[in-house]
Amino acid sequence: RTDADHPARQPVLATSGVEGPSLRMVVLRGWDADVAEIQSDRATGKVADLATDPRAALLVWMPADSLQIRLTGRAELIHGDRDRWAKIPEGPRQVYGGTPPPGTPMQDPADHNPDPDPDRFTAIRIHVTRADILHIGEERHTRARFDRGMDGQWTGSWIAP
Repeated sequence: RTDADHPARQPVLATSGVEGPSLRMVVLRGWDADVAEIQSDRATGKVADLATDPRAALLVWMPADSLQIRLTGRAELIHGDRDRWAKIPEGPRQVYGGTPPPGTPMQDPADHNPDPDPDRFTAIRIHVTRADILHIGEERHTRARFDRGMDGQWTGSWIAP
């Protein structure tokens, strides 16, 4: 969605790494034909996790609708794409690069030196293969699951909540 305030714009990304499952909030940068796109610094744990195990999940909670959407699929990592980099405004570019790299312990927040680096910019494209949608109703919960087959077609059914 292009609406910056929409709750689907900031899903939770789940990955699996050497330390087990890992969750973090991300910003959905695009959606195209069953592919969700987020962006990251190449030096982050999420990129390392997905390089090792491309399975990923996104969780969206839409409180006004009492709707939970879980999307699962496989991540594709695209490093240093100059066309995508050119579309990022100067200010937000600060999060892609810098020293020390993400996750490094520091004495003080001022010890981090932003240094935008297009080579550290990574687009993460999650090719969605399953959608699990739960509506939490006051009297009844309803749930449906949709799976994308090898032929690219989606099939779905109601399942018990």
